[in-house]
Amino acid sequence: MNYLYLKIAGMNISCKTESKKISVEINGESFNCVSPISLYSLLEYLDFNISTVIIEHNATIISHENLYFVELKNNDKVEVVTIVGGG
Repeated sequence: MNYLYLKIAGMNISCKTESKKISVEINGESFNCVSPISLYSLLEYLDFNISTVIIEHNATIISHENLYFVELKNNDKVEVVTIVGGG
């Protein structure tokens, strides 16, 4: 049994959670992580700049506002497209 720690509006909240290992595909490469994990948390862990990427989760574009609410499951597919400026 593990504990999940959250900080919301300055309050620290903890709760018991069951964790398990899952494998997700990110830009065609397998990545192992612990579930439960949100799409936002995974992207933050991988050091993506959320404001400059477009995220596709299982063939669906996910808005930046909804990244927090998408919980990854085993064998999910994530594509991260980075936006770059140029001329």
